[in-house]
Amino acid sequence: MVRIDAKFEFVGQTFAWSAQRTADGRERPEPSDPQNVSSLRWDGDTLLFTDRTEGAKAEVTMTWRYEIVDSGRGLRATEQIRGRGRDQDNIWVFERR
Repeated sequence: MVRIDAKFEFVGQTFAWSAQRTADGRERPEPSDPQNVSSLRWDGDTLLFTDRTEGAKAEVTMTWRYEIVDSGRGLRATEQIRGRGRDQDNIWVFERR
């Protein structure tokens, strides 16, 4: 079981996000939005989250890959978003200090 709480602050705006998943690879609908299904699974040593939203306008798929890097001293999160004209790729690297 994995739980993630995130908070993003932009100029004058705050976006908070929270999720709890079981790492068994099965797709499950989100309780608050049944058009959104998600899964969590291991891909080797990488933890892979996938969220897929099916809406009237278009489907959106988001994936996040979490990998331990630098002999355990860091975490790399790779995000990919596809759909609704918002295709983007992001990489975050967190370092332990």
